[in-house]
Amino acid sequence: MRFVGLDLSMRATGLVILDHDGDVLLRRRIGVPATVRPCRTVHQRINYFADLGHDLLTEIQEVCGEQAHDVSQTAIAVEDYAVHGPGDPTIGPELGGIVRLKLIRFARLHEVPPSSLKSFATGTGNAV
Repeated sequence: MRFVGLDLSMRATGLVILDHDGDVLLRRRIGVPATVRPCRTVHQRINYFADLGHDLLTEIQEVCGEQAHDVSQTAIAVEDYAVHGPGDPTIGPELGGIVRLKLIRFARLHEVPPSSLKSFATGTGNAV
């Protein structure tokens, strides 16, 4: 069994993969530098989100190997939508929807409220 945690973000999506003992197999930030704005148009934005979803799925499959093809062997926790967060309120749901669409065929998805994500992932609310 593998456990995957995702903190979706425009600039630096957090990805962590743990084995069944809780040992970290992969910890990575995926995204673009803050100075790059790949989303000036709707076409650029949707393509960027699709590429991010593809990159995440590729990373997960590379680490999980054969387990990556068995939905029962991989669980993914995704930070739920922060509806009162800063910035454009449409960006988060678009990004989240496209990434979820890519991943839902691959594994069981669990949405975790932003207020309890660290506690869910580590058992403590002050994880870094």
